[in-house]
Amino acid sequence: WHRRPDAEHNTVPERPDGPKPGVIIPGRAAFKLVHFSDLVATEPDYLIQGLIERGCLVLAFGDPAAGKTFWVLDAASCVATGASFHGRGAKQGTVIYIAGEGHGGLARRRMAWETERGIEISSDVPFFASTVAGNFLDDATTEAVIASIRTTVEAEGPPALIVIDTLARN
Repeated sequence: WHRRPDAEHNTVPERPDGPKPGVIIPGRAAFKLVHFSDLVATEPDYLIQGLIERGCLVLAFGDPAAGKTFWVLDAASCVATGASFHGRGAKQGTVIYIAGEGHGGLARRRMAWETERGIEISSDVPFFASTVAGNFLDDATTEAVIASIRTTVEAEGPPALIVIDTLARN
């Protein structure tokens, strides 16, 4: 980091490897603070009706062996196929599932879901899963994950849902 003069604050941190302060990045809203009373309420845009909103970060947590992965795979499969999630409508969209463990069991879980739901997650369903963990503490692996996601986005469009299971293993 280094600093440069700024008229209002005297100094502003600047990262030599990142965007300069005040630079607008295309596709992103500029950060600013507004008075709390000026915030405007909007209707939620649900990915899964009444449960998960689009553009939000969601954390599923619970005791070990409580069924978190099954719950998340069920929700992700419903989004990928457009099937209802336990009576709640799901908007169909591309799913990217970054699995940190249990890669050998993912196909068995998919098959169990298909049998239970009577829906096949065939090659035309936009559901993509990693073959290894996405070790986000390693720069090279993180770049590989980003590149792989970009390739999928170019072919399928922006994902509706990205799952990182588990955060600790990735």
